[in-house]
Amino acid sequence: MFERLGERGHPTVGTAHAVVFMNLDPSGTRTVTLAQRAGITRQAMSQLVGDLQASDMSTFSLAAGTTDAPPACR
Repeated sequence: MFERLGERGHPTVGTAHAVVFMNLDPSGTRTVTLAQRAGITRQAMSQLVGDLQASDMSTFSLAAGTTDAPPACR
């Protein structure tokens, strides 16, 4: 799978990023929730999600109906 991602223009996405996909809800998930589910620190998850965002494989947005909630990964 990761070889194919590299071939399709996402060479920096690797096996470490699988924890994001494995814990992501279809409607989006807060980074802190992703970290808790994966059993890693919030900072480590933020780095992984940031990598995916830089590769245009995820986006951040505010939770629906809020203006001050932490962003959700989608």
